[in-house]
Amino acid sequence: YLGRGWIYHATHSLPYGAGIATCAAAVVGLWPFVRRHGRAAIVLGSFAVPFYAAVGSGYTVFFRYVLPLIPLICLLAAFGVVAASSWVAVRARVSYAQVVAVVCVLAIGPGLVYAVWFDAVLARTDTRVLAGEWITRHLADGATLHDSGGRYARLDLWRSRVTAPPYDPERHVFPEGQLPEWLVLQSSMLEFYASTPTALANLARQRYVRVYQAQGRRRGRTAVYDLQDAFFLPFNGFEDVVRPGPTITIYRRADLPRLPEDH
Repeated sequence: YLGRGWIYHATHSLPYGAGIATCAAAVVGLWPFVRRHGRAAIVLGSFAVPFYAAVGSGYTVFFRYVLPLIPLICLLAAFGVVAASSWVAVRARVSYAQVVAVVCVLAIGPGLVYAVWFDAVLARTDTRVLAGEWITRHLADGATLHDSGGRYARLDLWRSRVTAPPYDPERHVFPEGQLPEWLVLQSSMLEFYASTPTALANLARQRYVRVYQAQGRRRGRTAVYDLQDAFFLPFNGFEDVVRPGPTITIYRRADLPRLPEDH
């Protein structure tokens, strides 16, 4: 639960999706645009206002819901840059061209950096692919495995013939004598889609050995994610992000023969 979209999109989706500086410039440019281009403002407003009212009325607040507003944000930001530059140039008595260049860098620069950074991280192989490829090479036919991930985080093991012992999600236990050979545990800031129950984490420490980990992010600063969407990359704060996907840790039961890659 993140509240109504009217507030959440204004404080999260648009600022972190378009860039905080760009959104600030758009706020500055709103009145100059309306004053100078009243008819165009009416046309664009007749779309933007009802659209925002519609997508903001509910409690499902995916960032992607406001994508159609991004071109308008960029247009208003351009007017904001011009207005701010003119105001500073007149009062500071400096060249308008120099001021507008600086303001453009301030308004566009952070968003541009994050856009490139986002693409660079997105180009790396997803943790779910890495973990799936690794464990597929080590699974014997008929191996027993439990994957704690939800439908969007679970490993794709279609090439392997594995058996999933029944697991009681309420009591967090396996039937007596059916402890799986492998445990695949997931962790992410998107806890709704990838999280590990405490009971499973304790079981892994007591009865299993960690044999592989595909790290999605390091511990550190809190990145800004779309907490309702199964999109395992943040929109802001990439410093601690290693690659797309949740952090996936694979365990093998401690009483089984040791794998060659085990450390």
